[in-house]
Amino acid sequence: MFVNMDPFFEADYRADGLAVVGKNLGFLNDPAFNEAWAKTKLLNLEGWSNDVPDIRWRAHVACWAVDSSLRACSGGDLAEFGVHTGIISLMLCQLTSFNTSGRKLYLFDTFSGIPELESLSPAEKSHTETLNASIYFDCFWIAERNFSEFKNVELVKGILPASLNDAQFESLCFAHFDLNNSQSEMAVLRDVWDRILPGGMILLDDYAWTDYQPQYDAWNQFSRKVDHPILTLPTGQGLIVKTGR
Repeated sequence: MFVNMDPFFEADYRADGLAVVGKNLGFLNDPAFNEAWAKTKLLNLEGWSNDVPDIRWRAHVACWAVDSSLRACSGGDLAEFGVHTGIISLMLCQLTSFNTSGRKLYLFDTFSGIPELESLSPAEKSHTETLNASIYFDCFWIAERNFSEFKNVELVKGILPASLNDAQFESLCFAHFDLNNSQSEMAVLRDVWDRILPGGMILLDDYAWTDYQPQYDAWNQFSRKVDHPILTLPTGQGLIVKTGR
């Protein structure tokens, strides 16, 4: 098999730290997907200084995981932990069967940046400070506007895991983790793991990115403890399918 090592080769897709050659990328040519992405990008411009990151492949994975979870589980709501202005969730609302499922989607965030917890490791504390200074701000009004047309979406503003008490879900068929630090993600996971239904999926946004090594290590440790393997995706995401064990 020929592998082109030229850094300037013509890739079929090159974005978000990922480049592929010789692959069928039908989802990128799907009119419904492109329409949803155009709307999502427009609504998120104010949250990203008019430079919305091209995370279409991550969104494609998330939409597949949601539709698969809805089919696998007869009940259970959906949750996203870490939202900002809502790129992934807006794509889910537009492209999946969520809106006709009768389920609710809970969006948890401070909507003003990552909490700078005293208990964070020096590396995660520095990373948090950098992200807060360069990306995050009080964006609650943008998120409220972006999701106002979706009646089954509930924004839950506050610091996790305490803000879990402000939501009324009993079980989840899908959970998306994007909290940018291991301590917050593990605290939420300890609360919701037993409420994720068999067949449901957990999608990890930061899992395989080298800048998020503490999260990678924490999720792998949990994976071994509960005997649920994590699928590493080239998008940097990780995927867990909850079984009946």
